[in-house]
Amino acid sequence: MTDIMLVDDEVLALEYLKNMVDWERNGYHVVGCATSGKKALELFDRTHPQIVISDIRMPGTDGLELTRQIKEKDKETVVILLSAYRDFDYAQKGIRYGVSNYLLKHELSSELILKELEEVKEKLERAGNKKKIYQKYISTFSSLINLTLLSAFGSYGV
Repeated sequence: MTDIMLVDDEVLALEYLKNMVDWERNGYHVVGCATSGKKALELFDRTHPQIVISDIRMPGTDGLELTRQIKEKDKETVVILLSAYRDFDYAQKGIRYGVSNYLLKHELSSELILKELEEVKEKLERAGNKKKIYQKYISTFSSLINLTLLSAFGSYGV
């Protein structure tokens, strides 16, 4: 299961998003919902979801600031921003902060969300596979260095 967190300051919009998709049936576990950026950061620190879907415009800590702070904590977390507005400046800032996508609320459907999440899941899997390969190479390289050092200095008691 892929852990996901939902964030929107409008309770009705959050409930709509929460009920729009059969999350569990599609391989996702909603670890929690938050009605503000501040609450979302606290929830993120407790649950560490792989994906965050957040409204972009919220009082206080908005979706862009939330994204920035999440990315500082974990660059691997995928953030999808939602907006009721076609605002290029927001989308541009979101891209700078590493947002996966910027979706318009009035275009949302369960099919669109699931399609987006499948693309995200594939990216996460590719990133995870790369990480495993890098870790294997680093482990092998470290072993080779240790063997070389042992053979070179082993007789000197170093």
